[in-house]
Amino acid sequence: MAITAGDSVELSDLAGIDGVKKVYPNRIRKLTTRAGNGTGNHTFAHLHRETGLDKVVNELGLNGKGVMIGIVDSGVDYMHPNLGACWKTKGCRWQYGEDFIGDKYGVSNNFVIKPNPTPMDCDGHGTHVSGIMASTGFQVQGVAPNATYGMYRIFSCAGSNGEIITEDAIIIKAMEAAYKDGHDIISLSIGGGSWADDPTSVVASKLVANGVVVIAAAGDYGYDGLFTAQSPSLGNGVISVGSVDNWIYTSAPLLVHTKIGPYTISKIDVTTKKSIFVFKEPVPVVAPKDITGSTNCCNTIKAKLKGKLAFIPHGNCTFNEKAIAAQNAGAVGLLYYDEQHRIMPPKVNDSITIPIAMLGNDSGKLILAALSDGPVTAMVSKNYKNIINKTGGKMSIFSSYGPTPELGLVPLLSAPGGDIWSTYPRKKHNYASLSGTSMAASYVSGAAALIKQAHPQLSVDRIRELLVTSSKPIYDQKTKKRTNPYQSGAGIVNIYNAVKSRFHVDQTILSINDT
Repeated sequence: MAITAGDSVELSDLAGIDGVKKVYPNRIRKLTTRAGNGTGNHTFAHLHRETGLDKVVNELGLNGKGVMIGIVDSGVDYMHPNLGACWKTKGCRWQYGEDFIGDKYGVSNNFVIKPNPTPMDCDGHGTHVSGIMASTGFQVQGVAPNATYGMYRIFSCAGSNGEIITEDAIIIKAMEAAYKDGHDIISLSIGGGSWADDPTSVVASKLVANGVVVIAAAGDYGYDGLFTAQSPSLGNGVISVGSVDNWIYTSAPLLVHTKIGPYTISKIDVTTKKSIFVFKEPVPVVAPKDITGSTNCCNTIKAKLKGKLAFIPHGNCTFNEKAIAAQNAGAVGLLYYDEQHRIMPPKVNDSITIPIAMLGNDSGKLILAALSDGPVTAMVSKNYKNIINKTGGKMSIFSSYGPTPELGLVPLLSAPGGDIWSTYPRKKHNYASLSGTSMAASYVSGAAALIKQAHPQLSVDRIRELLVTSSKPIYDQKTKKRTNPYQSGAGIVNIYNAVKSRFHVDQTILSINDT
C-alpha cells in the first residue's frame, strides 16, 4: 500500500509501526524508450531468421496458443487491426487487464490517479511492445500471436514537460493484478533504481518464486557504462534482457543541400507524434539563438522562423521547452542533435504540433559545419528504403550494462531491440520504429511463451535456463572477441535451439568470488 506522509515524518518512524515489515519511498518512474526512424516496412523476415523464430513457426507450428502473457506498460490500442480490434470478447486475444493510472497523472504537476474503464494507450510504448509479441499481419509479425494477453496500464499520457511517468505503488499494484489473473509470463518493459531490494525487484522476485516467468528490460543507460542495469530486472530469478540492433531498418533519408553540394543522412530518429517528419521540398535549416544569446534555445527565440527548420542541440533543458520555443517562433519543424553521441527520445507533450527529429553527433557536426559556410536546406520524402544496418546483431549502444550492485550477472541474454518496427496507436499513424531494451524484453517474452507452449510442464527455472544456454554468442565488431557478459549476457536469443534443446545445465550462471 502507498501513503502520503508529511515532511516531518521519517522512514524510520513508519518502519517502527507494529505490523510494518519494510518501508520504501514511492518513487516516480519515467518511460525511457528511445525514438526510432518513425518509418518502416516489412523487415521481420530477416530478424526472425536470426533468432530461429522462422523455423519454430514453419517446422514446429508454435504460436503461443494456450499461454497467458501479462504486459505491464502504457496500455494498448486494442482496436488496432494487427492486435485483433477487440477487448475481452469471445475469441479476442485481450482477455485481461485494466487501467491503474488514467490520462492526467503528472499533467500540470497533478498526481491524481483516475483510471479509465479500459487500458487504452495514449503514448504508444505499450502498443509497440504488444505488437512485438501479439501482432498478426504483413507489416508486423509477432513472436507469439496466438497467446492470451492482459494489459495492465501504469503510464499516463505525456505530462507538462513531455515525460511519461508513473510511481512504484502503481507498478506494484499492476504486477500483483497480473499475477492474480493467472498469467504464465509477465513482461516488464520498465526500469528505475539499481538494487535487488528495490520494491519492484522484490515483487518481481516473489512472482518468480510463485511460478511466474518474469522478463524485464535491462535498461537504456548503456552510455553511462557499468552498473547501469535497472530494476525490476535485478530481481532474483528475473530474466534481464539487453538489446541488439536490428539487421535491417527502413528509413526515409534526410537529404541535405549545402554550399559544397548535397549529402544524405540515411538514418534519422523522429518523434511519433501526429505530424510526420516529411518535407517534400527543400526547407531552409537555421541554428537560432534565444533571447539570452544561447543556441540551446531554452528561452524565447526572437528570430522569426516561419517556413524554416530549427536546428537545436540537446541539453540544458527539456525537449519540450525547446520545441515550444521553436514552434512559437514559427518553425515548420525541429531537428535536434546530440553532442555526446547519444540518441535520446525527443518526448514532447500534445501542445507540440510541429514534426520533430533527432540526429546523432556526427550528423549534427556535418550540418553545423555546413551552416557556418553558407545556407543549408533539407528535405525528407516518403521514399522509404530498406537499409542494411552496419551494427545489426551487435549490442545496442544504449543497452545497459551489469553487473548488479551485488556483482550478479545482468543481463542474462539479449534480443533485437534497436530499430524495431511494430504496431503503434491508430491516432499516431498505426506503425512506428522504436529502440530500447523494452523491445528486446518483449521479444524474449514471446520466446518464453513458445517454449511454454512446446513444453507446458517446464518450471520457471528450466525456461530461464533454456533461454540463456541456447543463446548465440555476440562478437565485438572491432576486436572480434566475444562481448563482455555484463553487456550482452549469454548472447542473442535463439528460440529454435531453446525449444529443441535436449541438454540440461544445472548451473546456468557461474560466478567466481575474486575478492
